[in-house]
Amino acid sequence: MRILLEADALLYYIWMGDFPKAAETLDLLLGLARLKKAAIQPLTLANLRTFQAMYYAYAGQPEACFRAVKTGLEVMRHSGIAIMEGQIRIYAISAMICTGQLHTASQMLEEIGNTLPPTPGRSRCITTS
Repeated sequence: MRILLEADALLYYIWMGDFPKAAETLDLLLGLARLKKAAIQPLTLANLRTFQAMYYAYAGQPEACFRAVKTGLEVMRHSGIAIMEGQIRIYAISAMICTGQLHTASQMLEEIGNTLPPTPGRSRCITTS
């Protein structure tokens, strides 16, 4: 329960732009996750890794974002939980744009777009052109 409450606080601090407080909360969350590793549900861990990637993307730390995305995708693949995969990939795209990897970002955005269900009246929801 504490992890879920702290995760909500982390989101609040990120959205408010209070990155020092967000960093402190993220460190606390990662520490709790290490302590309770066996007891954490895979979905909770997937969410935590997504929020970690979000923090690094918004804080302008693309390399740390890439590491968080990689770890998060590994958690999702091992557990079979894909619900957060699109969101965590969006943070990877943000980091790619920050580092000038525009072609790779475009390709990943295209991959995400291809996984979305069709929208009535449109052939695609996301376009990269």
